[in-house]
Amino acid sequence: DRAVPKYGYDHFTTESIRRGLARIYRHLGRPEDGLPYALADVESVKRSNGDQSIQYSNALYELAQLYLYTGQYENALTAIEPSLELKVKHWPEGHTQIIIAKVVLAQIAYHLEDPERAEQLVEEVFPYIQDYRNARTYASANSIRITIRRDRGDMESAEELVKETKEHMIELGLSEEEMREVLK
Repeated sequence: DRAVPKYGYDHFTTESIRRGLARIYRHLGRPEDGLPYALADVESVKRSNGDQSIQYSNALYELAQLYLYTGQYENALTAIEPSLELKVKHWPEGHTQIIIAKVVLAQIAYHLEDPERAEQLVEEVFPYIQDYRNARTYASANSIRITIRRDRGDMESAEELVKETKEHMIELGLSEEEMREVLK
């Protein structure tokens, strides 16, 4: 409320605050409350930076996350695909921005009943998420793979992957508490 009169609606500071509010609502488990901020941010960033900017990509990414968490999977797909395309255009292969967007797209693909696409996306990012810094992304990616295996009735393979995931996280040096946080 204070940023708009001081900086203007499309100023970087105002956009950052809106995106931050959207993210905070997602983390609070209230993604529907964050949607108006994310939608406003997408339009504002598009006006101020253009629809080919990394800022626009990031605004779309945040919107996709909120749509994912509210179960609006088609809307999430519509937001994440152009976000990922821009990230690929702006960042080198294996960049964290691309990896995380692909994992979100894999989650969306799974929810849209496209497990083959979800698995393919996870396989693409796997070489880049083996380190401590990417432990949360590693867990998210394997969670998709585990769920798909369970859906197919392949419980033995799913449980083996759970075991492998935990072992790898121990190798990375994560404590039990950190593992619980990452695997939740």
